[in-house]
Amino acid sequence: MKTLFTLISTFLFVSLVNAQTNVILNIEHRLNQTEFAFNTEAMAPGNYSFDVTRLQYYISGIELVHDGGQVTSVDDTWLLVDAGNDVNFDLGNHSITSIEGINYYIGVGPDVNNDDPALWPSTHALAPKNPSMHWGWSSGYRFVAIEGGAGANTAFDYEVHALGNNNYNQVQISTDAIDNNGDLEIVVYADYARAFGRVDISNGLILHASNGDAVRFLEDFADHVFFPASALGVEDAEFKGVFDLYPNPTETSSRISFELPDNGIYMVVVYGIDGKMISSEQLNSVSGYHQLPTVSSGMYSVSLEKNGAKVLTHKWVVTK
Repeated sequence: MKTLFTLISTFLFVSLVNAQTNVILNIEHRLNQTEFAFNTEAMAPGNYSFDVTRLQYYISGIELVHDGGQVTSVDDTWLLVDAGNDVNFDLGNHSITSIEGINYYIGVGPDVNNDDPALWPSTHALAPKNPSMHWGWSSGYRFVAIEGGAGANTAFDYEVHALGNNNYNQVQISTDAIDNNGDLEIVVYADYARAFGRVDISNGLILHASNGDAVRFLEDFADHVFFPASALGVEDAEFKGVFDLYPNPTETSSRISFELPDNGIYMVVVYGIDGKMISSEQLNSVSGYHQLPTVSSGMYSVSLEKNGAKVLTHKWVVTK
């Protein structure tokens, strides 16, 4: 009887250890924190208008962080993301109980980037596409392709097709997952306006490259575009300005990109998780950037306040 009990216990233990859970990645597309739409004007960090008529990019090198810091690689998986399509990406079954984060790269890894796209089945993300996402054998795939109009009346055309093995940059997001009918669903928000922090398209730009502005664009795309659902704040639906916090989460520092709807007295106030005020500074212009203070690791809230009342609040995650 003791032997039978031991065998049953061992079987149950092995079954629990090897239990497989399906993991899904859901990317919520945004422009200035509002739902993404093609041919809709948005505001770039440089305070000029732009719209998007095409936006596609690759995600690869995916890692799932889970169950106390364990890391599981999602092998042989390449995702072609189209901002016009709301698609949940199936990342497969894994021995995971609790998600703590997700890491991935923007682009296609050097191990396959210079291969012939004709090697892949027609339905594969790396197979030839129309419009093309492949630049050529020597250069590989377009990591990000974004096009549209910018400036006054979005009259100046821009095309940013950025690529290059040296520009294969990693995104790291601390986040949990939600239970979606037994699947673990990771929700990541992507605000594409944040990609133009250092690349000016206000007068139009044709950029098909792996150097110069393409390097800066891909760095900003990886560092600033993506954030977890936990970083979303509470916003007054009547607020007509911009109050954008990035990068978030951060290992160094963050700043606010803002555009205020009037000349009122606005304050940026940082609170700790205990609700105690850490800093309070007045915004002295109607638009620009505001550097947040240096703080230790933890969760904070950053509020825009007018006349002592909170207009909107962002959660701010600092990891050092």
